[in-house]
Amino acid sequence: MIKVESHLAKKCQECPCFEATMDRDDIYAVCTISATIVSVDCSNRKLCDSIERYLESGEEK
Repeated sequence: MIKVESHLAKKCQECPCFEATMDRDDIYAVCTISATIVSVDCSNRKLCDSIERYLESGEEK
């Protein structure tokens, strides 16, 4: 079984700084892989979220 988890926000899909990263986790049961989880995220997501919070705090002042 392969499960794909997307952790992308809608804003990420149109962002010029978007840089996809994928992580793979294999779950083992009795020496065989019973499941594989593939997670998709943007490597710049934390930076973008920090900038967004900073800009929002400036608008409140």
